[in-house]
Amino acid sequence: MDFFDAADKVFNYDEGSKDRPYKDSNNFWTIGKGHYIGTSLTDFKLPEAAIDILFQIDLAQAIRDARFAVGNLFFDTIPPARQMALVTLTFTLGRNKFLLFEETIDLMKKGDWDAVANHILKSKWSKDVDPHQSPGEGRDDRIAYMFRTGKFHPDYKIVE
Repeated sequence: MDFFDAADKVFNYDEGSKDRPYKDSNNFWTIGKGHYIGTSLTDFKLPEAAIDILFQIDLAQAIRDARFAVGNLFFDTIPPARQMALVTLTFTLGRNKFLLFEETIDLMKKGDWDAVANHILKSKWSKDVDPHQSPGEGRDDRIAYMFRTGKFHPDYKIVE
């Protein structure tokens, strides 16, 4: 057994593993396997590596959810920018809320991308991600652009 595996067993036994913040025996906020947060939850700060790992986990789930919603074959046939727009919706909404976009999903499957973009811009999601509803400037506009054109929005600076 390597040192990491041994440490995992020791800390799991002594600290336990908690997915929510808790107060330890010294009344300090802690999470996971004894990861010190501080004296207040406002002290909580994730290391960049943990942020990247959480993002990878969340992104993988959003991709699975997008594929579930439209089907693997359809997902694989649309351009990467439209895939990204679809994944962005499932990422921000979650699977169950995205599946309520039945009419929009049907329009996607029919290839009516202008209608998809229009539906997105009229949705509650649009207001949530762009509360000031700045025409042409918000996240909603960038996602609608990608649905409409099949190209990444210029703001993302992604070379295709």
